[in-house]
Formats: sequence, structure tokens, C-alpha cells
Amino acid sequence: MTAAPENESSGNAFPVGMSVLLLDDYPISLEILEFMLQQCCYHVTTTSKAGTAWELLREGTQKVDLVITEVRLADISGFEFLELVAKEMDIPVILMSEDSDTRLVMKGIKLGASDYLLKPIRMEEVKTIWQHVIRKKKKLKARRRTNVVDKEEVNSKEARKDQVEGCVEEEKVGKKRKGPSWEDDKENDEGSSPNWNRYD
Repeated sequence: MTAAPENESSGNAFPVGMSVLLLDDYPISLEILEFMLQQCCYHVTTTSKAGTAWELLREGTQKVDLVITEVRLADISGFEFLELVAKEMDIPVILMSEDSDTRLVMKGIKLGASDYLLKPIRMEEVKTIWQHVIRKKKKLKARRRTNVVDKEEVNSKEARKDQVEGCVEEEKVGKKRKGPSWEDDKENDEGSSPNWNRYD
């Protein structure tokens, strides 16, 4: 596994210095794409083994903004690696392959791939891969806002429910504390006999 040194201009505005994890078990392809990525001022870490790439991601010792992986790997397929990343991390993954089979392309997109690049990859495509990182971040922000709104709605409903239950309970207590009603007084008057002795 090789990691390119931090670009001197990495302090500049994004996407300069964007960190890319490149996974490909074709040495020549790996070397060419690494060079192209570095020409775009990206910080590149390369490996030919999916297991090594996965360990690097899980450890989190090195920042990774984007993963680019070959579909056909020796240890596991690029699709399997994509699924692993998608389940545990919010990092965009781009698949690449010499195979232009539409079924493979659609499979990758359905599994969550940000893009499917056909080899040989053109420089124009490499220059714009940073856009996938921006899109991913926007989706995450939108998802978080939605979660916050949903949580606030749940809390509001629970507060209203508690308020209603409190009012009902107060009403029950109030009824128990009340004295005899007018109906009770009426029944008492009707049930009592007049005192005739006072007319004697």
C-alpha cells in the first residue's frame, strides 16, 4: 500500500487535497490512475487488496473522502466492497471496470455506487470526481435535518398527549372534590317529611 505525501497546497479550498482511497489489483492501472489523481492535487492512498483497504477505513487513522475500486478484484468483488462501505460508513464509492455491461452498471448504482467509470478512465472524469463528495455531504445534511424535524414532531406530539392526559386527570380530581349537586339537594328535599308540629 502506498500513500502520496500531502500536497503542499492542501490548505487551499476543496477539492485540493481531497483524500482518495484507490483499490485496484491491476498494477499498471493502479499506477496510471494514481498519477492522474495526483495531477488533480488529490491526496491518494493505493492498495491492491480489499482487506487492506477495509482495515484502513475501519481504523479511521487516515481521512478518506472518496473510495475508487475496481469491480473485479482477486479477494472480493468491488460490489461486495461497496456493500461493506455502504453499511458502515458515509463515504462515496466509485466503481470502475473495463466491462461496460449495462447490468453491471445498474447493479452498482442500485447498491449505492456514486458512479461507474469505464476504463480507460479519462482525465476529464478524474477532474470532476470531487463532486460526488459534495453530493454525499449534502445528502447527509438533508438526512440529519429530516431526522431532527421528525424528532421534534415526536416530542411535540408526546407533549400534547401529556397535556391532554393532565387535563383529564385534573377534571377527574375536580369532580371528586365537589360537594353535593343540585340533584342531590332535590332528592333530599323530596325525601324529607314536613314538620307539622310547628303549625299546632
